[in-house]
Amino acid sequence: MKNILTSLVLAGALCAPGLAQAQIVRSGAPTANASRSVLVPAGAQTLYLSGVVATPVDPARPTEFGDTKAQLINIFEQIDETLKAQGFSLGDIVLMKVYLANDPSKGGQFDRDAWLEVLHMYFGTKAQPNKPAAVVLPVPALVRPSFLAEVEVQAARVTPK
Repeated sequence: MKNILTSLVLAGALCAPGLAQAQIVRSGAPTANASRSVLVPAGAQTLYLSGVVATPVDPARPTEFGDTKAQLINIFEQIDETLKAQGFSLGDIVLMKVYLANDPSKGGQFDRDAWLEVLHMYFGTKAQPNKPAAVVLPVPALVRPSFLAEVEVQAARVTPK
């Protein structure tokens, strides 16, 4: 019922220019790891980021990228930097696709716990409460054997008129 009311309020705002600023509306359970849906109104600016992988932990060792957690933190720091350069923030991410490779140190499984820990560092916090819609895809491997994660995002923001 709450989602229906939110959608009706948003629809009314979009149909009555000048009455309210259109907004991006996220729905889903407050305890969920991601939004169930994200409604982006017409005219919102969008930014698409290609898949981002970790950079080496130490430039002197160009093949070492750390474990899944370290790679995800590195990836989200890069994403944050790229978003900021375009006037966006992590809170503007509306869709996220996460590819997690099988980790030999985890018995050939992807590290779900590391993913959830890093997700909760950047999304659904007091400082940044927005959660994007998301999909996590376990994959056998990524382009380099030492890559354990790759993240692709789409961000949107409504600019004041």
